[in-house]
Amino acid sequence: MKITSTYDAYIRENSDSKFWLVNTNKLLKQYPGVDGLKTGFTTEALSCITTTAKKDGLRLIGVVMGEPSSKVRNKEMIQLLDYGFSQYEQATLYKKGTKIETKKFENGKPATAGIVTLDDVSYVYQKGSQPKETKKEIKIDAQLPYKANKKIGTMEITMSDGYHMQVPIGVDHDVVPLNFVDIFMKTFEDIFVNS
Repeated sequence: MKITSTYDAYIRENSDSKFWLVNTNKLLKQYPGVDGLKTGFTTEALSCITTTAKKDGLRLIGVVMGEPSSKVRNKEMIQLLDYGFSQYEQATLYKKGTKIETKKFENGKPATAGIVTLDDVSYVYQKGSQPKETKKEIKIDAQLPYKANKKIGTMEITMSDGYHMQVPIGVDHDVVPLNFVDIFMKTFEDIFVNS
C-alpha cells in the first residue's frame, strides 16, 4: 500500500540514471481515500482498473474492465466507490485482545486462561440494517503448550443476517502441559483432599 498509494517518485535517485515515475492511477489525486491499486490495458480487456479506497474505517475494492479509455474507466470507478461508501458501513464486533471467555484446561498449568481475539473483528453491512451477533462457537484445535497471543483455534460467529465468519483466537497468557510432578500432586489432591 505504501507503493501503490505513491503518486510520483524518483527511482534510482542516488545514481546517474535517476528516473521520475508517475503513477497511472490518477484517482490517487481525484478521489479521497484511494490508496491503490492497479491500472492496465490490453486489446482484449481494454482499459481496466482495480482500486482500493478507505473511508471511515471501511475499505472497498472496486474493479472496472472493458472501458474505451482511462477517462471513462476512472469515471465508472468513482461512481462505483460513491455507491459503495453511500450504501455500506463497518462496525467492530471485537477489538484485538478482547477476552471472550475463561477456559479451563484439564491438563494445563495454569488451569485457566482467557480466550482472546488475535485481530480486530469487523463486519461490513448495509447502512440502516446493523445486524447483531446471534451465535458464537469456540473451537480449539492446537495441543498444549499454548503461547500467549498465538493462534490455538477459531471462533465461529453467526450474525442475524445469516453471515458466518471465522476469526483466530488465542490465550491471554502461556499455558503449559502438566509435568509428572504436577500430575502426581493433582492425583494426590483429588484422592485425599477432595474425598
